[in-house]
Amino acid sequence: YLKENPNVKVILTGYADKATGTEKINKELSEKRAKAVADILVNNYGIETNRLTIEASGDQVQPFEKNEWNRVVVFTAK
Repeated sequence: YLKENPNVKVILTGYADKATGTEKINKELSEKRAKAVADILVNNYGIETNRLTIEASGDQVQPFEKNEWNRVVVFTAK
C-alpha cells in the first residue's frame, strides 16, 4: 500500500499486553516494537522515514480482547 501510494503517511503505534512487564517496561517495549517495524519499512521496502510517525501506547490501550494479540503494531493512515 505504501509503495503504491507515495503521498500517504502512516502512524505506527506499538502496543504491549498488560499481563507481563511493568508499565515502564511495556512503554519501552511498545516503542521498540514500532521502531522495528519502521526500520523494516525503510530498510527493506524503501519507504521514506518522513512518511512514518512512531507512537508507543505501552499497555495503557489494549486494542484486542485476547491479551496476547496486544503485542502488535497497528498502522493508521494520516
